[in-house]
Amino acid sequence: MTTTGDKDRPRITTKRTSQARARARPKPKPTDGDVAQSAAAMPQRAARAPRVGEKRTRLNQQVVLELRALRATLTQCLDAFDLSVGGRIAEMLQSIEGDDALEQPPASLTVKTAQAVLDEISGLDVNPKKARPRDLRQIRRIVRNLKEILSA
Repeated sequence: MTTTGDKDRPRITTKRTSQARARARPKPKPTDGDVAQSAAAMPQRAARAPRVGEKRTRLNQQVVLELRALRATLTQCLDAFDLSVGGRIAEMLQSIEGDDALEQPPASLTVKTAQAVLDEISGLDVNPKKARPRDLRQIRRIVRNLKEILSA
């Protein structure tokens, strides 16, 4: 066994075996009977080709359906996140601003509480264009902290 080195990867070569020599021999030219036999085999090959194409088409359609389902799942998850976190923000706004329909007067925050809320919000470092999962986690964490600050 010898090894010939290529720059990218070594190539291992072995002595030719009788099987390798048999494969390397030139094939004899086909006779009329062989041509007729290969022509008879052609419809079988043509019959197999659509099945492969049908399978590919079916699998492609299945992939499209799964991707659409995944997109719908993402939309549902984002909607649930928006309802959860957005709802908490709306509750905080309602408690600070008050609500005329519920005859709830506006709340007056202390200077210390208002400064803590502003500091917490100013610490938010997100890029809405990138929409990274860590940004959503940070928003959820800040809303949770604001809820604790305002409830104290």
